[in-house]
Amino acid sequence: VTEDTAVPGAVATGGTLTCADTQINIAGSTTSGISFSWIGPNGFTSTLANPSVTESGSYDLTVTGANGCTSTDNALVMEDTVEPDVIIMGGTINCADSEVELLSSVVATNPVYAWTGPNGFSSTDESPLVTDIGIYTLVVTGDNGCFSTAQTEVDQDFVQPDLFVVGANLDCFTPIAAITAFSTDANATFQWTGPDFFVSTAASPLVSDPGNYFVTVSDAANDACFS
Repeated sequence: VTEDTAVPGAVATGGTLTCADTQINIAGSTTSGISFSWIGPNGFTSTLANPSVTESGSYDLTVTGANGCTSTDNALVMEDTVEPDVIIMGGTINCADSEVELLSSVVATNPVYAWTGPNGFSSTDESPLVTDIGIYTLVVTGDNGCFSTAQTEVDQDFVQPDLFVVGANLDCFTPIAAITAFSTDANATFQWTGPDFFVSTAASPLVSDPGNYFVTVSDAANDACFS
């Protein structure tokens, strides 16, 4: 009478489900078994050595040898479907800046950037420079295949500040007089030039020489638009 009670070696290997891999194979192997039996989440069963699964969780493998003895092992299937966290910001094209940088802040592993926008614009840069106004869309894809989408707008501000000027008359009674420039723009700054190298940044400078005086008004808030 001989005895054969050796159990077959069972080895179960799991994996990770992602947005790119929504179905994976779990692997079963054995040193001497002849049949496989899997059970898993939501009533899953299989007699294949390497069955395909679509749900995360714990999968139990039982391997039966020719002598009827069994061996068990467990495989864990994890899930990584976290979408990238994306924040983007546009800007304003104006008299000083003919292009703006689209800023992006992304939390993801090995992100891939795909920008699209007006006039066929596209870019794979993290923060590209753009020259056209309109809506820009960013799609960020992580290394797990999951992606997030965000939109931002680039607008323009080329409005020139309004400007009104009042001159003056010099005579024997008024050898010094004020010339005046004013604007309804609260951010207006003034730059005067005139005869004998006259310069002034006052809104109403005093002058003592006759001649032509020129003034430029700029809007600091509008980044260098002027009249």
